Amino acid sequence: MVALLLATTAVAESVSMYTTNGTDGVTGYVSGPNTGSFGGTYMNLKNTGLPVDSYDRKGYIRMDISSKSFTARTAYLDIILSLTDSLYGSNPQTVNIYGMTDETLDSWSTNTTTWANAPGNDAASPSNVDPAKTVLLGTITISSDAVGKVKRLASAALVDFLNADTNGKVTFILCRPYSTYSNRNLGFSGDTHATYLPPKLTISSDITSLTGADGTDGYVMGNNTGYFNNGSVTLKNVDVPTSSYTRKGYTRMDISSIDFAVGAAYLKFVITAVDTYNSTPYAGINQVLKVYGLTDESQDDWDPSSTTWNNAPGNDTASCYAGDTNKTVYLGDLTVPYNSAVGDTVSFSSGDLADFLNADSNGKVTFIIGRYNSAAQQGDENLIFAGGANTTYDPPKLEAYPTISGTIQVGDDMGYFPSGGWHVKNAGIESAVTRKGYVRFGLTDVDYTIGSAQLDITLALVDEIHNYYNNDQVIKVYGLTDQSLDNWNYSTTTWSTAPGNDTNSTYAADLTKAVYLGDITVTPSDVAGNVKSLKNQNLVSFLNSDTNGLVTFIFGRYTGFNDGGGENLLFAGEVSTVYAGPSLTFDRPKGTVILIQ
Repeated sequence: MVALLLATTAVAESVSMYTTNGTDGVTGYVSGPNTGSFGGTYMNLKNTGLPVDSYDRKGYIRMDISSKSFTARTAYLDIILSLTDSLYGSNPQTVNIYGMTDETLDSWSTNTTTWANAPGNDAASPSNVDPAKTVLLGTITISSDAVGKVKRLASAALVDFLNADTNGKVTFILCRPYSTYSNRNLGFSGDTHATYLPPKLTISSDITSLTGADGTDGYVMGNNTGYFNNGSVTLKNVDVPTSSYTRKGYTRMDISSIDFAVGAAYLKFVITAVDTYNSTPYAGINQVLKVYGLTDESQDDWDPSSTTWNNAPGNDTASCYAGDTNKTVYLGDLTVPYNSAVGDTVSFSSGDLADFLNADSNGKVTFIIGRYNSAAQQGDENLIFAGGANTTYDPPKLEAYPTISGTIQVGDDMGYFPSGGWHVKNAGIESAVTRKGYVRFGLTDVDYTIGSAQLDITLALVDEIHNYYNNDQVIKVYGLTDQSLDNWNYSTTTWSTAPGNDTNSTYAADLTKAVYLGDITVTPSDVAGNVKSLKNQNLVSFLNSDTNGLVTFIFGRYTGFNDGGGENLLFAGEVSTVYAGPSLTFDRPKGTVILIQ
């Protein structure tokens, strides 16, 4: 039987390493025509033009990336300027950064490597490398940057280069193209620099504004200017759309790696500046941001170098915060608490966000963020998020999951989605805390008859005080058969609106719209982390009857209040940072095993 895994990790994977980490990391440079220096305080780059002489220098960085065990979506290489020249302010200098593709050369010796034998080097040129053994990953530019400035390379080519690695180590080569001042000093901190850190490589499975060739972020200002890829997403509302102080944020992300129907999604930002004018930030008023998605995909290829307030895609130029209703869709509000601090992460999630991602057809999405608070509500005070060029905080991030899970609660007629954990509780229909669980999976890749299936849910919290009074806790599991209800919006799902819910029952589904699949039993001896399963022919039949690629499960606690049904019982959701979220495994005879979680 051939196995196939379709899954997303609830917690995005990320690793960072310096050249001083691992067993093979090193920084240094080679000098023409036949010397090299490695493991020292700096990496020097210089190009005096032809012919090659002893002043020509190229940089070498080798990283141990053996800790990377996942497919990267975002990556960036940070190097710190330690030696520069004031002439570069009016004469910017370019550094080309290459990756060595010939892995047989990755174990080069720092003791014997020189200009003449350096792997991937074109020894006859002060500017070039061997194109048969290297690939260009991108460029960085140095102008009036001061010593200590972090210079960052982030590119789709870098991600592809890292994902292609098979030996756990990568080599970067840095070269300066010839120019009038390329013969002057330019250096970056090395492995033993006394003040600055050595080169750092960060690799992540996150989708961010640095992902792919089209990722970008920045903001537009009401006086018809725009600033992109400068490390900031600035938001401000001074009540005058044409003012230079009115600002809207933009971020574009490459989502081509999302190969599943999105069940739940989050958009996240890190705060880099808040109100410092008032003694109580924002005078104690939470700051509300309106988030829009660009639906006119013909405008998704906007050029950040020429985007302004007047031509920004989907911008309503007459509004201080809104998107153009003809070209965007309103996705919801992102609320920044008034007491938020620099470094805090704020996040936004909605069913409309998931629907927006699912509707995409070109592999890229643009978000527009406007400050809804007026000047009287402190909307004119500072609020800035980190952009991709910020070297202290994470860039704008998108998290997407193929499942959505959560809880509906009778008392406040509320729904709680997405979830790190979802509840099932039976405290009586008149109780405010009676709860049912909902889980939806996307099955868009299943185009065959399923032979067997198993639904797994993981305990995240159990009754450790009463042990359910020594009673088994029985959970009834139902499948939603009215497929016209499968695309429910988790932002608006409550006890009274949840599809297939029997609002008059503490545990049951509406059997005119759902089918009973079986029971899951939690015993008094069960502990958090235990996996509970449902595997039977009813589940198989339910999955095979699906025609729209979406399946919804409803969980109700059959055990009554007097037998412990009102005590805690929580299962891990898709965004749990401790336990695996709900998963669905199925196969066909002599076929494929698939896991969706």
